Amino acid sequence: MRVTGGVAAGAGVTFVLAMTAWMISSDGQQLVGGIPGPALAIGVAGVVAWLTRLGGQLPHLRERRAAVRLGVTAFAIGSTPLTGQSLIVAADGLCFLRGRAKPLGFVPARQVEIAALTTTAAGVGISLSIDGRWFDVPIVLEVGGPAGSAWSVPGLRPGPRLVDTIAMRIQRHAAVYVHRP
Repeated sequence: MRVTGGVAAGAGVTFVLAMTAWMISSDGQQLVGGIPGPALAIGVAGVVAWLTRLGGQLPHLRERRAAVRLGVTAFAIGSTPLTGQSLIVAADGLCFLRGRAKPLGFVPARQVEIAALTTTAAGVGISLSIDGRWFDVPIVLEVGGPAGSAWSVPGLRPGPRLVDTIAMRIQRHAAVYVHRP
């Protein structure tokens, strides 16, 4: 997912810099197809920003294939899909990863007691009760599945689908309570 955002951002910055250099070096005729150069640069920058945001929800093919092959569900956690942190929901418990191979922690299924879910603007907030202690985890998307509202095309209402997907996967491990504001 980082590669998608990096490529889109790099291409956008390169285009905006090229347009800026062209406008500075031109003789005042900054029209491209009848569109003023500055308006074109602003429009392209907006499209690149939108694609970068949308590209964050596109699954990394290797991660998606690995999740399917192993029979697990992977969720991107953190404030954006590009944080590189994941929650893996497997039959034997929950695994938290940073990057592809650095484990942050593993919680056996028998230790997870309760999961409370609520939607937020960026995704889904999940509070897990593990051995009597509460832990909050922000989930922004399912790898290869629905994403939080802030990371999706407006109007598709992905937030409720993401909540339902998380609830369905976690209910094997704990009692699930969903708050729909």
